[in-house]
Amino acid sequence: MSSEQQEQASSSKLAITKVDECFMTAACMSANAGVILRHGGPFGASVVHNGMPVSCGHNTVLFDKDPTCHAEVNAIRHAVRDLGRSELSDCVLYTTCEPCPMCWGAIMASGLKVMYVGADRYCAARFGFDDKAFYDEFAGPASGTMMPVNPTKTDEDEKWMSKLASHSHVIVVSAAGELVGDSLSRGSDLGDALDTPMVRAIRMAAMTLGTHELSGCKVYASTQPDVFSHCACLWARISELFYAEPAADESEASYERQQLALKAEDRDLTTVWGCAVDECENVFKQWKSLSGQIY
Repeated sequence: MSSEQQEQASSSKLAITKVDECFMTAACMSANAGVILRHGGPFGASVVHNGMPVSCGHNTVLFDKDPTCHAEVNAIRHAVRDLGRSELSDCVLYTTCEPCPMCWGAIMASGLKVMYVGADRYCAARFGFDDKAFYDEFAGPASGTMMPVNPTKTDEDEKWMSKLASHSHVIVVSAAGELVGDSLSRGSDLGDALDTPMVRAIRMAAMTLGTHELSGCKVYASTQPDVFSHCACLWARISELFYAEPAADESEASYERQQLALKAEDRDLTTVWGCAVDECENVFKQWKSLSGQIY
């Protein structure tokens, strides 16, 4: 555990119990299964409700060819389906590694209030999974370096922006100039209540093109996206993002961005660090021993 993580753990009001370690072990088991199956990165998560596991998930980006299928997102999607509701404020999340900003945005959007973390982002970076660039997209002068946001529009860009039919409409256009993702299309609705219009359009584009990597594609939206949606663009390697209006001050998008700018201990999400950390780090070691793929 890093010194920063130790300081954060000491400030948490929640202790790590044997039960918590059991639920984290469930997340590790899912992560290890995903590593052996080569579904994606070495990450796992579980959602618990009233002391009972509701779901476990691991990273399936490569298997599903979907850039949003990170462990935490998969676990939350399964929990939402199984519980029949999109609000998980009475549940607890256990994740084998500190969430990337996309997963963090999904966690906030789901209403989860408590999260137990195993390994931190610095441990992940030692094994090749460095999310620093993703965090930098939301902080200071480095913002926009991974993906240009609202660059100068061409006539073609203006044409696609004019096709946006509502405040929440999002479309994805391929490098060949073809519409490959549309949040208003029935094909974009995979039945996941967690998904925003932008995430739906990106997932549809990934299915249409048969790949999790959408390099060369552009996203057009009416409104500035929330953190979950913005980072889905980053993980999909979207080339450019355009939106017509900034998010309203009282919107979910503004709330998530404000929360992400705070220190972890000041956010509306209680985070307990270092749960079964050695077991979580062993997931990375197994992944490395099998020469896992970094995407």
